Amino acid sequence: MKTRKQDVRPLRGFRELSPEDFAAKLKVIETSRATFRLYGYEEIEIPTVEPAALMDLKSGEEIRHRMFRFRDLGGRDVVLRPEGTPSVTRYVASTLRGKPMPIRLAYVANMFRYDEPQRGRFREFTHIGAELFGSSSVLADMEMIDITLTLLSKLGFNDFTLKIGHQGVLRAVLDRFGISGERQDAALGMIDRGDEQRLADVLRTAKPGLARLMKELTGIRGRDIEAAYNRTRDLLKDMPRALESLDELKELATSGSESAGGRVVMDLGFARGIEYYTGMIFEVSVRGLNLAVAGGGRYDGLCSLFGADLPAVGMSLGADRLVLGKEFEQVAQPPPVATVMILDPKSQGYGLRVAKELRASGISASLDLSMGSLSSRMKKVAGRGFRFAILVGQKEVAESKVTVKDMRTGTQETMPLGDVIRLIERASRET
Repeated sequence: MKTRKQDVRPLRGFRELSPEDFAAKLKVIETSRATFRLYGYEEIEIPTVEPAALMDLKSGEEIRHRMFRFRDLGGRDVVLRPEGTPSVTRYVASTLRGKPMPIRLAYVANMFRYDEPQRGRFREFTHIGAELFGSSSVLADMEMIDITLTLLSKLGFNDFTLKIGHQGVLRAVLDRFGISGERQDAALGMIDRGDEQRLADVLRTAKPGLARLMKELTGIRGRDIEAAYNRTRDLLKDMPRALESLDELKELATSGSESAGGRVVMDLGFARGIEYYTGMIFEVSVRGLNLAVAGGGRYDGLCSLFGADLPAVGMSLGADRLVLGKEFEQVAQPPPVATVMILDPKSQGYGLRVAKELRASGISASLDLSMGSLSSRMKKVAGRGFRFAILVGQKEVAESKVTVKDMRTGTQETMPLGDVIRLIERASRET
């Protein structure tokens, strides 16, 4: 059967990254890894394909409806992982529950969701995450926010907004009116999607007065943390559990505001459709993007589904989104340093040893594999941006030297390889 060109193109929502684009993404990954190490997080690897039942537990309807789900050759119901937290939580609960607490873990992993592709939203994307298990302290929540803001700062972002809410406030209100766990999950999903009318209809049918209360509560947001707190406290004055979560939210918002230079929005109408969140939740947006680039929250009940009752809090950021931010400090690709040009077949062995010694000294050196006259080969070398051409022929082999040409100045000299290495190192420092 004849294969058509369109049959082998990348699927919609899946991308091929150029060396320049991948270098930018790699900067986000490497900066994140270095930052996680500073905070004491150890990196792990999680499976790409997971049992569908794992994600069905608490990932929420929004994620469940967008999973790449299929039967494998063994007849198992499986998915390409849409997020990392359930996999990391299962690993901790099943393997590390006997370890000293708290446990700090990090991961870098591609995720897959059948979203509608658009700027900053892809069907395969890279999440960089950190998870902390075994502490219910508000300090753990603060640490997760601090890691996120530190990462953004290291990547060049100074104009961002931290939105912070608390699932515990909303769930306490719904509990007070007798709304069950599953119906709570559905209501929070509606708030997350901005489906206000449907939420009002459902709550009005369930409990008179609840729809009106939730509309007023979820409308409270702003950078004036004290004002938002006082307004909410007046609204919920007869609900001690909700007030307890509200006090925690105020403490976290105040701490986050100090770290973020006041760029914090305390939002009582902020909810996540992911069902495992139980406490503080946050999202970060940056200038020029209409999508959140990072977020996270507390999920104290998830570990218990795997047999370990451990409190937990986590965060993740989207590497593919961050590189689109206007403030992202793009990586300047270093120009190629040196190419080794072997001038005849008898010099190949010596030329290979020269290239190997250059690399052993930390100098990027590629073999020139072009054909033709020396002048035509030199033109190609110049066109590829190499600073130095290292020529190896029978003369150089006989003298145990090399001929080095500085493509920038045009100067050329025959010298021992050690002198060439020092020459290139000196030129690199001066660049």
